[in-house]
Amino acid sequence: KMSLFYTISLCILFANIGVALYSLMGIKSEGSRMLFILLMGTSGMCVVLIFYAFSANRAYLDIALLFALLAAIVGIVFSRRAWVTTDD
Repeated sequence: KMSLFYTISLCILFANIGVALYSLMGIKSEGSRMLFILLMGTSGMCVVLIFYAFSANRAYLDIALLFALLAAIVGIVFSRRAWVTTDD
């Protein structure tokens, strides 16, 4: 049975993802878009970790670790491509 704490946490995280998706539609800056995408990835990872805490299924933990690894890689790749120094 899912406790009240897990239920409230999931509601807050899903609301966070929804607000981030809504905010992405009006943002034109690439850096701000990337920050919102990383925010959604972190929130999604937390949702998967709550599912792991609820069910104790080891696959959820593996998926959360994969999300964390992919978020780190995406952040590094974006920062390397976005802030390129040019010699004039």
